[in-house]
Amino acid sequence: YQMYQMDKIPESAAVNESVELAKQYCRKQRNASGLVNAVLRNAARTKGSLQEPNSWEDKYSHPGDLINLLKSYVGKERIEPMLMANNAVAPIFAQVNTQRTTTEALLEKLAGEGVTAQMHPWLADCLILSGTGSMEQLNSFREGLYYIQDPAAKLSVLCAEITPGQKVLDCCAAPGGKSFAAAIAGAEEITSCDIHPHKIELIAKGAERLGFTQICAIEQDATAFNPDWEEKMDTVITDVPCSGFGIIRKKPDIRYKSLT
Repeated sequence: YQMYQMDKIPESAAVNESVELAKQYCRKQRNASGLVNAVLRNAARTKGSLQEPNSWEDKYSHPGDLINLLKSYVGKERIEPMLMANNAVAPIFAQVNTQRTTTEALLEKLAGEGVTAQMHPWLADCLILSGTGSMEQLNSFREGLYYIQDPAAKLSVLCAEITPGQKVLDCCAAPGGKSFAAAIAGAEEITSCDIHPHKIELIAKGAERLGFTQICAIEQDATAFNPDWEEKMDTVITDVPCSGFGIIRKKPDIRYKSLT
């Protein structure tokens, strides 16, 4: 950035300082400093001569096979905006705990904490946050006024049309967002399952923070039949295995997984 966007710092100084930082902070100092030195010196030599990539593969760092696959689903008009979105920083979405506060009240409280928040364009009681810093340090978060969950995940629960008084089984619950959404919808009993003990603890702590006493987090393999639950649940929520291509911007390496 110093070499390409600023004119007060000599290129040699920017290179040398970066190499010294690599020596100071990187584990494999020799390899890291050598790489930094080579990349930045080459960047200085080629400054002003780099051309815009011709292909989407190079411009957006997506394998050609993946681009073709995505294009077959979204069409040629939407594929480039999708590739751009995959490389963007994922926003932070907060779902309002309407059992404890209102969206308007939470907006006011967040503003008082120095957090910038705006309404989601199409999902009710959902806010887009920025400038949060460490969220666990915010009183609004500690008081359980909201939880973090992407709109698409919340939408999956809304599509289940859970009604007050229902018994809900969340088969693959961690970190708990779908169970929390079911609680807000009015479910009377929610059984939240995962196969990892530490994730069960994560769900339980989240439910306690939000005040959802109807959530019971237990260790359970969703592929194993539990006769105690047969015909006992009104709604079953599952998070089945998938390609993961929908969350590339959160997990960039997914784009390089094999398609076969």
